[in-house]
Amino acid sequence: MACVNTNLAASCAGLTWLFLDKVHLEEKKWGAIGWCSGAVAGLVAITPAAGFVPPWSAVIIGCLGSVACNYATRLKFWFGIDEHLDIFAVHAVGGIVGNLLTYALPEAPFFPIRPPLRCFGLTLVGDFLQQTISLRWMASLSSQEAG
Repeated sequence: MACVNTNLAASCAGLTWLFLDKVHLEEKKWGAIGWCSGAVAGLVAITPAAGFVPPWSAVIIGCLGSVACNYATRLKFWFGIDEHLDIFAVHAVGGIVGNLLTYALPEAPFFPIRPPLRCFGLTLVGDFLQQTISLRWMASLSSQEAG
């Protein structure tokens, strides 16, 4: 399952990045760098969740990770940050998105500890208590590294 999810997330993220570049860039053309950046963003995003989510969740995680990383690379121009390799934008932002979505989109048998959450008539099987713990850890480690 982890191999299928890894390949699905990377390929969907690469396509998503290409479509975002086609829409937002002035040249309006496809590029190999966009595909590679998107594939890496998808691989980073799916890493914490690869063995715990079904394939349809891997597609969502890859696409959302790619969108978040693509817009993070655009923010560096807005803030005037000189980072040519997009290390933070792709790896840190993709890791944060993947870590948060790991607990939001699991396959039910992997997290049987807590009962499902009912919200607006939908049954959510994610472990949202663990997601808040993970969010706190990410915030504390990021603040420690930044300052």
